[in-house]
Amino acid sequence: MMSAILENLNFLSTVEKEPCTQDNPKKMNPNELTHYFRDALQFSISGGSVEVKISSGLITQLSWHPYLSTIFSYFNLIDDELLSSTKAAESTNNAIKEENGQKFYFAQRRFQDGIQQLNALSPMGLSIREHALYLAEKGIKADKNFIHQCLLNPDPAALVKLKNTIRKAAELKPAAKADDTVFNQLQEYHLLIYTEKAHLLEEVVLSLGTITDELKEILEKIAVEKRQHYMHHGKLAYLQFLSILGQWDEVKILPESAWIGGNLNPKTRILPEIGKFLQEITTFSTQFAPILGGWCTFNEIQSKNGVEIYLGRIKDQLMDLSLICHQMADDYIKRINAGNTSNPDLKLWGEKVEIIIQDINSKKVLKKNLENNTRNFYQFYVTLHHNHQKLNRALDFSKSYPDIMAWKAFSETLDPQTLQLIDAIKSLPAEHWIEDFDEAAHQLFFESWLNPALIDSEEVIKNAGDSQMLKWLLVAESDVKRLKNQGGESEKESPTLFTKVGKWLHFSKAANEKEAVQPGIGQFIISLSEGMGNEISFRLKTEDGSSSDWFVDVEVIKGLTALSKIDKKIDEFVITDRFSVARTVAEVILALNCEIRVFQLKSANILCLLPKALSNALLRELDDLGIKEFQGRTSKQDALIESILETRRKQVLLLFNGLPVDLPSNGFEDQFLLLEKIQKLGFITHSIWASDIIATGGSPCFDELRKELIC
Repeated sequence: MMSAILENLNFLSTVEKEPCTQDNPKKMNPNELTHYFRDALQFSISGGSVEVKISSGLITQLSWHPYLSTIFSYFNLIDDELLSSTKAAESTNNAIKEENGQKFYFAQRRFQDGIQQLNALSPMGLSIREHALYLAEKGIKADKNFIHQCLLNPDPAALVKLKNTIRKAAELKPAAKADDTVFNQLQEYHLLIYTEKAHLLEEVVLSLGTITDELKEILEKIAVEKRQHYMHHGKLAYLQFLSILGQWDEVKILPESAWIGGNLNPKTRILPEIGKFLQEITTFSTQFAPILGGWCTFNEIQSKNGVEIYLGRIKDQLMDLSLICHQMADDYIKRINAGNTSNPDLKLWGEKVEIIIQDINSKKVLKKNLENNTRNFYQFYVTLHHNHQKLNRALDFSKSYPDIMAWKAFSETLDPQTLQLIDAIKSLPAEHWIEDFDEAAHQLFFESWLNPALIDSEEVIKNAGDSQMLKWLLVAESDVKRLKNQGGESEKESPTLFTKVGKWLHFSKAANEKEAVQPGIGQFIISLSEGMGNEISFRLKTEDGSSSDWFVDVEVIKGLTALSKIDKKIDEFVITDRFSVARTVAEVILALNCEIRVFQLKSANILCLLPKALSNALLRELDDLGIKEFQGRTSKQDALIESILETRRKQVLLLFNGLPVDLPSNGFEDQFLLLEKIQKLGFITHSIWASDIIATGGSPCFDELRKELIC
């Protein structure tokens, strides 16, 4: 059993420490000092020598602790009264040990687990304790129901993620609302690109603009060449037409009868002059129809008037020759493709554009990939030009409205449920979004934070206190037995312990002590040394003469030893002792750094050791009972003393989670002792539990107290 106790309590021996000198003593509370005493005692049992010097005043202040008082009594360092008190406690606790050992063990475990659960951070970044106090201070706000609609049965991970999302949304929300024009531009933008890739848009626009301009330049060059080609043939047609007009002047003087039958009737005999003229027109029609179009097609001339009409049509076409050439070049460009052209520039451009389009599509900027359409270069140009214009407008928009673009990019990453929530709060000022979310999340996330191990019972606190004191008493008994048997071979332990202790003790060895074995090796000695105040010195020597001096400054709570002697109600003490008893209790309460408020009602005095959030809620809840805060004549200590001395009213002690200070510390023994003794004085204890506050959605649960005060 002893080895198990050492394993549980002996934590200092495995941690490297710098030596603490008299000028720089290590500060320790009584619980830490107890562990240190145990390590030093183990060192002596293992063959070392320990000399402890301590003042009688400090012994008196520490004798409330069951372990230290047992050790001090073994060395006859405490008076008969304290010794008899310790023996009485030993007898009582031995009886408790036999009857309720298992009960105390489980109480201790439940208490420790409960404290850990109470103060451990949840995924939301708050402990259960902080969460309960937040609810008590803020309460329920019905106007945040919209979050409940968006978050049904939220889990911790979802709430953490959502809070981070809302924080980012609050940072990105545009300062100004987009008007219709901006909104329409945004809609066009949204249809074109993925907003999260907006930083690549300028590069895409540049590449797209380059290939579009290059294709335009190539097509225009081809069009110019074609226009020049058509204009050359047009000039030839014009000259040929002038020749035909000259011939017409010669044949048009022939009578009308010479034209009867038309040129298409092979049985008709016409004059040679007319035949030659008609042959010229036929040749002209065949040669220049591709330029002048169907208007110059020669079919049949029935009369001289028909010739006049035909020549008039040709003249009209030649007047529009430039326009016709341009139109023909444009028509050619619209029909050109990779299969019907051998233009080397188009071929090289087609190879280049295939690579560029693949690169653009690989960036995943555009919601619709570009297509490489060399089946029709003109149509390809129209598509590229159109896309370039739209993307260029989108680029200008993104540069003009970066906040809207950032918001859009962020919005596109959200799931529908989160978008619904953002939509619900977007009318509120963005700077309040996190606060609003916190309030709503606190209201929604009650039960999921609670843990079955959470302390929620006065009985758990009481049994934990009793078991803690009993544990130290049993450990002290075991260590005293080892001290009595010190020096026996059976108690001698492995020399390897010296190495272990050496990790936290700095040993020095004088030159003339290298081989000498110092007297007193294997001993543990405590002696009085007045004038040391709250300091204790430890001199440790090993068998080879190495030594180490340590100085400890003990942080004691004044009055704990006197507090430990309280065993009855305040009005059972003689009148002359009551004030000193009340002052002792007040000093201990003040030393614990509690949040202290004292209230006076007609029916009761309330000693409130609640956090401010809860004591403020108490004022609100009990206002109808005429409650008021009692400040004392000159100080908080006066208020405490008067509240303890006043026995004509009920005396009520209010705690949060069953303790004056419900936060982890190196030990709760002083709080356990205070609770035990203040209840002995006649105080009725009421505790407000974090789990109850959470379960009721923020109400601090003063119902039981209200009943107590009204009765």
